[in-house]
Amino acid sequence: MQTPDREAEVLARIAPLMPVGERATHVALACRIPAGATLKSTAAGMVRLETRGFIVEFQDGDRTIACSATLEAERTVLAAARDIAPGEAVSAADFAPHPVDAYSIAPGSLTSFPDAGSYVAASPIRTGQPLYASNLARPVAVHAGDLVSVTVRNGPVTIRTQLQANSNAAVGETATMVNPGTGAPIAATVTGPRSAEMSLQ
Repeated sequence: MQTPDREAEVLARIAPLMPVGERATHVALACRIPAGATLKSTAAGMVRLETRGFIVEFQDGDRTIACSATLEAERTVLAAARDIAPGEAVSAADFAPHPVDAYSIAPGSLTSFPDAGSYVAASPIRTGQPLYASNLARPVAVHAGDLVSVTVRNGPVTIRTQLQANSNAAVGETATMVNPGTGAPIAATVTGPRSAEMSLQ
């Protein structure tokens, strides 16, 4: 009679409990299970298995055997495909999927590159290093001291003027600007290189 593959049985039961993006690869049972015992429950009461350790129960006749189990699992994150210098433009093409330990490696790392928009490296990123949101920044579109073309909307009226930036800002960020003639400060949303807009509504 063939000995049941207990680990395979448990892995099959565990698969639906794994968080999205994670895959169970191996399980180790801390006790020896009699050949005639059947698998009763796996991680009972859990709808998601987010830790290495859990309890498995086997039924051996009238006896229930509770056995601790330790899981190995992996998840796929983005890792740098090359060395990237700070300030260098980056895109999804500079990163590749890379499997890591689901419980102890790269917590909080990105599984996909951010959506639309351009990005630069906010810090050095080495080949094989997992990508974090903090590694990315929007490129500066307006620098302090730049003369910026600002579109001002006031109801149906639209005018364009030039103001001087007091701070650096990326697209989508708010920059403080001043009227070179009066020195009055205003806040405008950066829309591109040396361009911004504001609404008076």
